[in-house]
Amino acid sequence: MLQSVGWRWTVPLVMAAALPLGSWARSLRPAPDAPTVPVATPAQVAARAAATHPQPRSGSFELSTGLGLGDLGTSGAAGGAGLVGLSAGTVEARTWSDGAGRSRVAQIRPLEETDWIRNGSTVWVWHSRSTTAVRVNAPAALDLPVQGILTAVAGTSTPVPTPEELAARLLGLRDRATELSLGTPRRIAGRPAYDLVLRPRSAGSLVARIEVVVDAATGLPLEVSVQPHLGGPVIRDRYRSISFARPGAANFSFRPPAGADVTEAASINTASADRRLRDPREGRGRGRRYFGGPPPPPSIALGGTGWDEVVVARGIEEWRFRDVLRVGTPVSGSFGRGLLLRTRALSLIALDDGRVVVGAVTPRRLEAAIAETAS
Repeated sequence: MLQSVGWRWTVPLVMAAALPLGSWARSLRPAPDAPTVPVATPAQVAARAAATHPQPRSGSFELSTGLGLGDLGTSGAAGGAGLVGLSAGTVEARTWSDGAGRSRVAQIRPLEETDWIRNGSTVWVWHSRSTTAVRVNAPAALDLPVQGILTAVAGTSTPVPTPEELAARLLGLRDRATELSLGTPRRIAGRPAYDLVLRPRSAGSLVARIEVVVDAATGLPLEVSVQPHLGGPVIRDRYRSISFARPGAANFSFRPPAGADVTEAASINTASADRRLRDPREGRGRGRRYFGGPPPPPSIALGGTGWDEVVVARGIEEWRFRDVLRVGTPVSGSFGRGLLLRTRALSLIALDDGRVVVGAVTPRRLEAAIAETAS
């Protein structure tokens, strides 16, 4: 059964039991160069990591993804920096938080900067290159509830999530056919940490495990990685440095400079969109074209839950399918006809009728999901 969700989530979504006592206790025995951390169960570490973190803090972090979606993976976040928009790329950013509702993330790129400044129920998004300031009200209500792996990764309203923000959403999967364990303690940003591992109990999942490295002293997630069965991580969000000293109040204040273009937006993703990101054929006497023919009523629906979650969408611009059309494999069956694109972490089928179905599952499981949604 499909569950409909807001249309603003279409492109971002289309992208993308505790062990016995003896087992976890042995896992905490450090290797010769590993730090010593207090004994805790996997469930206890997961609960601390998923909780609210009131500690004032600041630091620098690095977010890398390699989802292999080409143009389809381009979400439109500023400078191509959105989590799912980074079909292959790395973002370096700094963050400040007072632990009580005020925070700021600054993405630094050559000759430009994008800032997300949150003060309670208001977020300002500042684009230095275009001298544009966009105000968003009540952003907390804009996150998509976690139903499965795709909504966990792509459903956040924050285009460049900090490690703790991404971890909080992925840890929503820990009670959904998931095995929890602890690996060898690690040191991240100079701090001793637990290595919490989530493994799906799903034969159809392309994800082998998710690792959340949790600060032993505060419970704050310091690193998150999503690891498929083949190759290295397809998502890694990691602190390079962190301080728990209280940031100065000036880090959270923002007033649009004189001459800036000041607007409002309904969501942070919309406010973060790079206006330069568009079909290059537009402006040459050709309007927007949509995959599957004339523009259908835009829609997006979710099927399945947990690790087997799939997304079915309509109304996506045709230019985003250039890579699918070039390298996709023709497939057909009771679900219809289309092109299959498989990466290390995702399977995607673009059907002739304009539907696009994607999941972090095997092509066989994806085809079965299409048949189920059509029945």
